[in-house]
Amino acid sequence: MRRDLQMLKDPPAILVATPGRLLDLLSNPEVARNFAVQTVILDEADRLLDPGFAPDVKKILRTMPGVDNRRTLLFTATVTDEVRAVAKNFMRPGYEYIDAPEHAGHANIMQSALLCGPSDVHVELARTLKSHASLVNRPKVMVFFPSTALLDLYYAVFKAHPDPAWSTLYALYGKMEPSKRVRAESAFRESGGVLFGSDAVGRGMDFKGVTLVVQIGFVPADTYQQRVGRTGRAGAAGQAVILLGRDEAKGLDKLKAAAPALEVLQAQPVLEAERKALALPPAQQKEAEAAFRGLLGANKSHAKALGLAPQGIVDAVAARLLGMGMAKVPHISDATLKKMGLTGVSFDTDAIKARVAA
Repeated sequence: MRRDLQMLKDPPAILVATPGRLLDLLSNPEVARNFAVQTVILDEADRLLDPGFAPDVKKILRTMPGVDNRRTLLFTATVTDEVRAVAKNFMRPGYEYIDAPEHAGHANIMQSALLCGPSDVHVELARTLKSHASLVNRPKVMVFFPSTALLDLYYAVFKAHPDPAWSTLYALYGKMEPSKRVRAESAFRESGGVLFGSDAVGRGMDFKGVTLVVQIGFVPADTYQQRVGRTGRAGAAGQAVILLGRDEAKGLDKLKAAAPALEVLQAQPVLEAERKALALPPAQQKEAEAAFRGLLGANKSHAKALGLAPQGIVDAVAARLLGMGMAKVPHISDATLKKMGLTGVSFDTDAIKARVAA
């Protein structure tokens, strides 16, 4: 903090900062007085304008002098009605809206949704990676996960069961140790391979030459489109696959409305040998339980789009983790469930297995 304050005594031409850090710096009156900027840019504006960041951003803009002569630019690949409404609070009347049609370039990307059994998503990922590696000379694959805990679990499983299709495997997520993050970014950028990434990797990071994008689980159409855009850059051909359990099939209409070229495919039955080839290492049981808890929250946000009742959400998440080898469904406290809006649900492993198999 002291070093940053010293640096800002002689204001730089360009400053890149997170809202929280910048607000801390502007609490120093001397810094605030000298902070008469000409241009403010909010990158990934849909995130910066959500309830978690918007109050800090408002305070920052109020603290900065020179508001009458300031130019404000908002950049986002996701423009919802909510974003438009909130953006008006940050812009002067008569602001200009410019739409750069990124998704027009998706015509050169082969897009498919693969429906499989909820317990078999991890096996379908392995199949997809193997198939792609057999067709592409130097694969460069990005795989997106709905939660960091699930990403960690998949990374541990695929590392424990090496295969030429993922012999070069990286993990990348927002809260990763900076030095490890930089190494993973650089290695994937230079050499390709397979990158397991969180949502943060789909925003603001550009890797050239990505040959395949895989998405694990249902996502809103705008997120789907944004991630698909990581491949097929500069006119090159690309491929995008979203792996969905059959319990997520109701979300397909929303995806196809945004991506008419999306082809829906049915997965072939999974062999027991394929499951054994990706068995969860015994030491990863706690990680599987953590992934279960994290995935509950992610799936809860899509429950309406998927037509899932609270018990259906629990069953869907449990099916995926039990399919990977989680021994039993972990119990979650009533207080936590109440916060999540998942009251009145059962965590009985045998009952869940029976419902999923029916």
